[in-house]
Amino acid sequence: MSFSMYIITILFLITKVLLTKQCCDSVVWNQNGTTIVDIQLLHWQKTITLPQIAIDSHLSLYIADGNQVRLIKTFQPLTLPFKFDEHSYPSTVFIDRHDNLYIADSGRNPRILKYSLTTSENWTVIAGGNGRGNRTDQISQCFGLFVTDNDYLYLADYDNHRIMKWPTSGKAKKGEIVLQQGDQFSPVDLFVDKNNMLYVVDQNQDQVQLFTEYDSTEGTTLAGGQGRGSNYDQLRVPRSLLVVMNDNCTTLYVLDTGNDRILKWSSLSWGKGATGTVVVGGNGRGNQSNQFNSPGGIVRDPQGNLIIADGNNKRIQKFSRQLSETDKSKINIKILVRSIVGGVCGLSIIVGFIIFYVIKYCHFQSVHLSWNVPRASVSTISTAESSSLSSTANHTYAEIGSDWLND
Repeated sequence: MSFSMYIITILFLITKVLLTKQCCDSVVWNQNGTTIVDIQLLHWQKTITLPQIAIDSHLSLYIADGNQVRLIKTFQPLTLPFKFDEHSYPSTVFIDRHDNLYIADSGRNPRILKYSLTTSENWTVIAGGNGRGNRTDQISQCFGLFVTDNDYLYLADYDNHRIMKWPTSGKAKKGEIVLQQGDQFSPVDLFVDKNNMLYVVDQNQDQVQLFTEYDSTEGTTLAGGQGRGSNYDQLRVPRSLLVVMNDNCTTLYVLDTGNDRILKWSSLSWGKGATGTVVVGGNGRGNQSNQFNSPGGIVRDPQGNLIIADGNNKRIQKFSRQLSETDKSKINIKILVRSIVGGVCGLSIIVGFIIFYVIKYCHFQSVHLSWNVPRASVSTISTAESSSLSSTANHTYAEIGSDWLND
């Protein structure tokens, strides 16, 4: 390996170590939100203080407002091949990676509906639809949905104190109970990672817990669990969860509805009694640009901006992403490494040219020296002198030429 490659390898390892130390989601946001939707224009007919939102691959925003599921881009009810009547209650929405829309109807006949936003195929009931109850073919109120990359739907079955799992094909008549806890367990939102670990918001117990699928043991508290309150290690009626996973770290963003704020915890420091960090809000209840009044839903768009449904203020707020000090340091590290690598590569090229021309020059000199023996006088000098001259010339060639070639 050349000297330059050694330098580049060392720089790569140093950069990797420095960036790994900053592995957790370190994004910061403008503390003043911008109102992108005034929900009062939707003329709500039902009282709902916790609207839920989802965003598709085309950056269109959808909201379940308890009356309709609406496409926010047009402010109109989404045109669906089914109608919500006075007995319906669309309580939450979710959009998967295929742009399929999932709607939880927690009304008289609780069910989960699936509808493709790209192919406009017929809608399908993929869970419930058999009346309200606790059988495995029934659900109760559902406020949280999550669809995995292998196309399984997980739902937070609030009144039944359980998490259920259904295939999204709609062919299963019954679901599986993957998590069942006691009567105090009140799941309202969830996230499922690639190892089927469940991150669950337990509203009544004011905490976020981590569970293993099909494991009935008590979960591990990641955030809250210190009683209901407003301290930074407490939650008050949490409603929604956003999880950001990096290679070496996971960050939780918890919508702390009762305290009108969003808090975050990282896997480097979470746990029962761990202190969260305020991301946005936390400035008292109100309708100013840095305040909330019972926020309900939270998503993050592809640019990293936070989109939050601010329930009682009847608006959807956007908090723009800003460069954090960590982001700036990452950029500076990358610029420095690229500069050094560029310098090393440039220096290597220059040194290579110098070595090439020195070798070429020395080789020319050695050949020129060997050819400098005066042929015309060979016949006039003695045998001993000829031998001595020849030896000197050969020695000179070896001394100049081979030493450079061996370096």
